[in-house]
Formats: sequence, structure tokens, C-alpha cells
Amino acid sequence: MWIKNIHKSLGRIFFALCFTSAVWLFCYSIGYKCEQEDKALFWLKMGYAGIVFIAVTVVHFTAEFLGVEKIRKYIFGVYVIGGVFVAFIWMSKLIVKSVAKYSWGYYPLAGSWHPLFLTFFMGLISLAFTLLLYYLLLKGKDLSVQKKSQIKYLFSAIFIYNLASADFFPNYGIDIYPFGCIPAFLFIFVIGYSIVKHRLMDIKVALTRGAILLIVYAFIVGIPVALVFSGRFYLQYYFHERWFVPPLGLYTVLALLAPYIYLTLQNRAEQKRMKQQLHLHQSLKAASQTTIEVQSIDKLSRIIPRYLLKLYGQMDNKISHISLFLLDKGKKAYHLKSSVGREKISFGTVITPDSYLIKWFTKIRDVMVEKGVLKIREVEVLVYEDIDFWLNNPSVLRIPFKGLGGILKELKGIMKSMNANVILPSVYQKELLGFLILGEKTPDSYTTSDIDTFSILANDSAMAFKAAALFEDLKTAQARLIQSEKLNLLGQLASSMAHEINNPLAIISGNIQLLLMDEDDDKKKKVLKKINDQTERSYKIINRLLNFSRLSKEDIKEVEMHALIDDTLELINHKILHGNIQMDKDYNCTQHIKGNPTQIQEVLLNLFVNAVQAMPQGGRLQIYTKDMQDQDKIEVVVQDTGKGIPQEDVENVFDPFYTQGKENGTGLGLFVASQIMGLHGGSIEVKSKVGEGTTFVLKFAVGLNKE
Repeated sequence: MWIKNIHKSLGRIFFALCFTSAVWLFCYSIGYKCEQEDKALFWLKMGYAGIVFIAVTVVHFTAEFLGVEKIRKYIFGVYVIGGVFVAFIWMSKLIVKSVAKYSWGYYPLAGSWHPLFLTFFMGLISLAFTLLLYYLLLKGKDLSVQKKSQIKYLFSAIFIYNLASADFFPNYGIDIYPFGCIPAFLFIFVIGYSIVKHRLMDIKVALTRGAILLIVYAFIVGIPVALVFSGRFYLQYYFHERWFVPPLGLYTVLALLAPYIYLTLQNRAEQKRMKQQLHLHQSLKAASQTTIEVQSIDKLSRIIPRYLLKLYGQMDNKISHISLFLLDKGKKAYHLKSSVGREKISFGTVITPDSYLIKWFTKIRDVMVEKGVLKIREVEVLVYEDIDFWLNNPSVLRIPFKGLGGILKELKGIMKSMNANVILPSVYQKELLGFLILGEKTPDSYTTSDIDTFSILANDSAMAFKAAALFEDLKTAQARLIQSEKLNLLGQLASSMAHEINNPLAIISGNIQLLLMDEDDDKKKKVLKKINDQTERSYKIINRLLNFSRLSKEDIKEVEMHALIDDTLELINHKILHGNIQMDKDYNCTQHIKGNPTQIQEVLLNLFVNAVQAMPQGGRLQIYTKDMQDQDKIEVVVQDTGKGIPQEDVENVFDPFYTQGKENGTGLGLFVASQIMGLHGGSIEVKSKVGEGTTFVLKFAVGLNKE
């Protein structure tokens, strides 16, 4: 156990506890069987030396487990006091004065100072109980479910061990058979198994095995004892001086059957537990295979947390929340993509690369593995309880990493703020794509088997997210290629046919104007005027197609955005007034941009006109501006409360000739606006919801490259 236990100091103390218990049990077993009183006294005093240090090591183990620094400072003095009691045991009769002969064999008798020793012994055991209760009741709100479970279990284990204190009664002449070996064995077995195999995490497994063992041995001892107490009269009547033979024979038979009974019950309990683990593993494996086929990051982000929450719910376990953060390469930060459970993390939460959580997975843990302090398996996932152990482990804090203790405390604070018990990183080719946060799990805590399974899921998820990202990049590239082909085709068409279209239009327009000059009939003049207006409109369409892709150097000027917005609003002021539209303006940008004022005004005019047309019954038109200092841009937001755009149409509004059902629209307004924004190093985005309105966001670069 000492070799396997990764928490070295805790392992050494537990080894000492096991050793002192072994000294007590071994020496007492020999003392019971001795035929000579002096030899019995020697072995029983030797066993008493073990008893003295049992209480000392119990307190030391508890203080080390809880990380109580004050107790750890004075523990050496407690060992010294224990040594003094051992000296008095061997050098005087003040604690053990002699031995008495009982039916089971020799047993030590208490001396005049024995009550003082008993006070020391029970005081230390009471101190261990007090420390555990203090942390459980008064500091419970600061502890995770796992830590609470560990403390409860350790409290129960020490309580079981303390039942062996009944062995002090025969020291005072009270004829009670000393059964302390049973609770001692249960304590060491359960604690040892939990530390070595489960790092005091898989409490349910240890308790199950301990309970089975307790039941079996209670059965073995209980039936013969019950037979003795209830049927001793009949046994003595039929068997005389050999009345003890039937109970002893029954005890022997039950003792022979005990291992078989114990293994049978344990195997059944283990099979039930393994069946659940197998179901979990198979379900997660199937989920991993399914996620690889999902080609949308958003969909994948929703599936994984919800599936895990549902899966553990089917196993009668509840997880407070499962949250997924993914890397946004554009913003160079990790954004919350999905959070499910009763204690969801609030959306909008962002974790930047300078956070110690990110640094842990990208740098710090690699250093700890390289230095040989921890194994790669121990740092594949981040467990809240591990941080406590590392903070109390000098061998971890000794590595040459500046401020590691403070970093671990900061990391603990980050996990606590997000109610995170386990964090699973998704790493692909040394790139941290994201991480999955698991909250508290009740009623059972996370086991090492859970964490091993989660590690596999995290790796599979990393491949799934990478595949989905590649697929989305491919779709984007394909869409851009198609759009580029459209624009090239449109440009070629416009250039090759512009003159062919303009020449006939010029002839038509000239002749119509001559006819208008000579025509006196009002009806005919009205028809001719309509023809002339449509001819002029055709001119404008051709010119816009020819000019939207050109930004002349001579046209670039410094533009004061607020003045340009106000000038543009003046052009449609009559429509705003007569359309019962309320105007809200909030100007907060202080920087000027460089560009073509005419083209920028065309973008603004197009958005304003569209907003007014979307509110035929009136509404509110809101215009906001602000500086974007971190991106060296300004932002203009145009928001209306109109009818909105259906979701299926939003992604098409910037396509050429897409009219959204307008009878008189050309479908070029927003298309030309998006091209103008691109020429000015900016962008245009749209958000809309049917029945609530539409929002356009314009982002202009403050400096414009004139090349």
C-alpha cells in the first residue's frame, strides 16, 4: 500500500497505523495462549505498546487527511507522550500491573495509572472525531460532495475501530471476551482498500465490501455466542464439563464456510456494480461513435452534455450540471457552448488563455509529468480533490515551477466558482479544443472508473469536434467559392452587356423625351412618363452593377459617422414623420473612418428605407454607435421593430437579386451594401426574428488601406 499510494505522507501514516494494530493483535494472540504467567505478561506488554500508538496514528492520519496544520505541528509531541507511556508499561506496574486468567487465556490487568493512559487514549480518539465533525458540519458548505463523502466514511471507519475499546473492560476484571480484532480488521481493510484502489473516492465499493465482511463475521461469531448464552444450561446438562464442544464445533464449521459465503456475497455485489459500469462504458462508447458522425459543432455541443446527464440519471445518480466550453479561434478565448442541469453556468461566460485553468492543460501539467512528480494518468483530467492532495503534498510543491502553490489555490478557486468537480480536456494534436465541466455527483461520488471512462470520452470528443470543425470550414469554403463564382459571373455579364443594354436604353429614352415634348394628350403623356421612369431605373441598375466593385482613391475621405447618419436620415425624414415611427439615437463612437461618403451613405440609406418599409403601421427605429477599441473599429447598429425576416431567409438577404417577396425591389440593395462594406474593410451582419424586428450591425475599420 505504501508503494502504491500516490499520497506519500498519508500512506506512511496509514502504514504506521496498520503496523501498530498488527503488533497489538499478534502479541495479544500469543499472550492468550501462553502457559506461563511471566511469558504472557511479556507478550501482552508488547501488545500494549502497539495499543498506545494506535490512538496516536489515528489522530495523525486524520489531521494529515484533513490538512490540519496546527495538529501536524504538534504531532511529534504526541508521539513523545506515547513513548513515555510505553516506557512506564515496561519499567513499572503503574499502567499494567499483572495478568489475569480468563476462559480465553491471559489478559493484562490495569495499574493505578491506567485511567490516566485511558484518558490519553480516548482523548486522542475524541480529537479525531471532533476534527471530522468540525469539517463536516462547520465547513461543509466549502466542501465538495466527494470530500464530504470521504469525511463521513472516515468518521464511520474510526467509529467502527473505536468499538474495539470494549477490550479495556477485561483490564478491570470484567469478564467480557475481547472481540476488538473484528472492528480493527474492518477498519484497516476498508481504509486500505479505499486509499490504494480508489484514493478514498469510491466509498460505495469499500462500504459494500466492508458491510458484507461485517455481516459474515457477525454471523460466524454471533450464532455460537447466542448458543452459549441461550442454551448453556442444556449444554452443561447433556455434555457436562465438555459443554463448550458443540459451540466450538459450530464456530469451526461456520469459520470454514465463511470465506465461501463472503466471496459469494461479494461476487454478487461486485457483479451488480460491474453490470452498471459495463452499461456505462458501452453507452459512452456508443455515444463516442455517434458523435464522430455529427457534422455540426452546435449540435455536438448540445448532444454531449445532455446525453451524459440523462445517462447518469438512468443510473439513479444526479450531476448538478454538465457544461461545455469550446475554443473560439477568432476571439482567442473559450466560450460556454452548452450547460445543462440544475446549477447551470450562466451563458456568456468566457475563459481567456491567460486563465490558470487553460495554462494547466497547456503547460503546467506537462511540466509536472516531465519532472516525474505526477504520472500522465493522474493529470489527464482535473479533479477538485486532487488539488487538495497536491497542496498538502511537499513532493509536488517542491518542483521548480514558480508559485505552484498559489497557482493550485487559484485553480481550486476557479473550479469552486464554477461548481466543478471534474474537468475533462478535449485535446487534438496538442491543441486544447475545449473542456467539459462536471458538477457534483450525488448520491455516489465519482469513481476512478468514471474518470477513466471520461478520459476516453474526452479524447473521442476532441476528434469529433475537430471533424465537425473541418466539415463546417469545408461548407464555408464551398459557399464562398459559389458566391465568388456568382460575383465573377455577374461582373463578366455586367461588363460585356453594359454597352449593349445602355445603347438601346439611350435610344428609347431620347425618343420618349421627344414624344413627351410633342404630346398633348394627358393619358398618353402619363404612359410615356412611366416608360421614361423605368428606363432611368434601368440605367441606375446597370450603373450600380458596374460601380459597386470599384473604390476610387480620389473618393476616399475622412467620414464623421454621426453627421453622415443625420444627413441620411434627413433624406427620409418625411417617411419617418408620416409613418408614425419613433426615432432613438445613441451616439457613442469618437473615432472617424476613411472611405467614400457617397457609398457609405448608400449603405445607411438602404438600411433606413428597409426599416421604414418593415414598419407600415409604425414602430421604433433605433440607431446606436460605439467604439470597438480592442479591434480598432467602430460599430453602427440599426434596429427596427418591424415584421422581421424568416430564419430561412436571413442567410440569403445579401445574395444578388434576392427580393424577399418585394414587388418593386431589385434584390440588389443589401447585396451592394455588403460589397461596399467589404471594400471599406468592414462587415455587415443581420439578426432577425419574425414579429419582433430586425437588427443590422455595421463594423467599419478606422483606418482604410488605399492600395
